[in-house]
Amino acid sequence: ALTLMTGGNIHVNSTDTTPQAGNSGTLTIQARQVNLSDGANLRAGAFGAGHGGTLHLQVSETLNVTNAAIDTNSYDNANLENAGDAGNLMIQARNVKLTNGAQLGSATFGTGQGGMLSLKVSETLTITGQATKNRSSGVFASSMSDQLDMAGAAGNLDIEARQIVLQDGAKIVSNTYGTGRGGTIHLQAFETLTVSGHGAINHSPSGVYAGSLNH
Repeated sequence: ALTLMTGGNIHVNSTDTTPQAGNSGTLTIQARQVNLSDGANLRAGAFGAGHGGTLHLQVSETLNVTNAAIDTNSYDNANLENAGDAGNLMIQARNVKLTNGAQLGSATFGTGQGGMLSLKVSETLTITGQATKNRSSGVFASSMSDQLDMAGAAGNLDIEARQIVLQDGAKIVSNTYGTGRGGTIHLQAFETLTVSGHGAINHSPSGVYAGSLNH
């Protein structure tokens, strides 16, 4: 088993802001069980002009994430016109549990493009709860940028499980908050899809969201 707690991190990032910046690498993890909690993070992201990498996570039993994150996000910290694209996040597991603000992401927070997030769960995907008013548990491939006229396109989500449960404010999201194109969500529950409740902190409803919120 792999366990990361209280700020424990495994990162393969691209941080160079020059046009010649290299891309993030590929991070592959295979384990029987993976546990992340209390701010821990697995990331193959982009913080400059290079693109995010690919993160492969293969878990034969259960992936447990609570108030922690796994992502290949693109963060445009330098307000670049040529910010790198988010990477791809590929997860295979028997069961996945995201609780108390846990997040999976291949989003872009700048001019880069969102990535592809593939989540294949042979049994049950459970997403529930919030950590703070602005942090719900969920799966995200959104596009958000302060430079609305240059915002990148949102990424695509491909999620499959026998049972999918979203509750207490949990979210699956591929919105765009600028001029970028909204992403595509493919969501397949082979037996049951349950969406219920709202966040205990901000009362935001659980749900699946794909659209444009350009103000």
